Amino acid sequence: MRFKHFYMVLVFFSLFTGIARANSPESGWWWNPAEGGRGYSIEIQDNQLFFAAYSYDSNKQPVWYYSSGTLTGDSSYSGRVVKAVNGACFGCSEGAPQSLDVGSMSINFNGGKDATLNILGFTTNITRFDFVNGDNTNYPNACYGEWAATMGNASFPVYYGERMRFQNVYNSGGTTYLSGNRAGASGANNIALCSYSPSNKTWGVLVDSSTNYYEYFSFQFTGFNRMEGTTWTFLKGTTLSGNGLNFVAFRTASKSSVLGQGGPSTTKLISPKSVAQIREGSTIVLDPAVVQKIANLRSAHDKSIADYMIQNGPVLPTLQTNLSNLQRAMTTMQK
Repeated sequence: MRFKHFYMVLVFFSLFTGIARANSPESGWWWNPAEGGRGYSIEIQDNQLFFAAYSYDSNKQPVWYYSSGTLTGDSSYSGRVVKAVNGACFGCSEGAPQSLDVGSMSINFNGGKDATLNILGFTTNITRFDFVNGDNTNYPNACYGEWAATMGNASFPVYYGERMRFQNVYNSGGTTYLSGNRAGASGANNIALCSYSPSNKTWGVLVDSSTNYYEYFSFQFTGFNRMEGTTWTFLKGTTLSGNGLNFVAFRTASKSSVLGQGGPSTTKLISPKSVAQIREGSTIVLDPAVVQKIANLRSAHDKSIADYMIQNGPVLPTLQTNLSNLQRAMTTMQK
């Protein structure tokens, strides 16, 4: 009865479903790769922006500019540019720093990691500076790490979550995948595969969610540590149908962390009592009855979501192609 009620709630709210478009520019260092030696720091807190540029004057001497103020909506900023002068060097006695108003600037963000900057009459296209991978949003290894996802649509308040870890490279049929599992699982349990499709410049993740169901995620990276896209839950042996549900995911553990190299990650607390765990020395063993109960609940959840999604029409053939490649790779991996 509980899952029937859940399904009825989904259908009711689907009548009012709409997709809200929003922009969330990332804080960090930005640059234009064709303009080496110059860079920009952009920090956004709430709707307030602070901008700093390290650059050079006409005499090739280093100079700092900065600006701060309120964003216009979620995608643009304009304000005065201030030049910082007469500051003290490290170890020098403090002078009398000055801030000179030297002109104006504007920034128009084209998503989370791309923008057009006009400063002191000079216009350039800038992007978030990836100093680790070159551009980690154009390669499959962008999925490395652990991800926490929330699925649902903004106009109906029935949401659920997922957590996935990717730490291994897997090659199949000439395609490179990143493989892993639903967080907490290992081996052949709840396998997750990530791949990048150069033809349509989208990523896909397939999760072996339960005995009879897959989860599929089609998405773009809207930041170094943020995915946004659409997810489907569907019966194994069938194809995608319906419009799916929106999802957003954030990286909760870095690549180096999941590879055991001590990189940044969130702190994860587990209460043994909450999952009826039995401690045997230093090993934690799950009660088999609890494991089966969890599996049954997951299957019932997947069925409810899949039954809802069937109602909502066809999906793009390009998505089906990407999904088919992931399914073949997962089948090969599980043999």
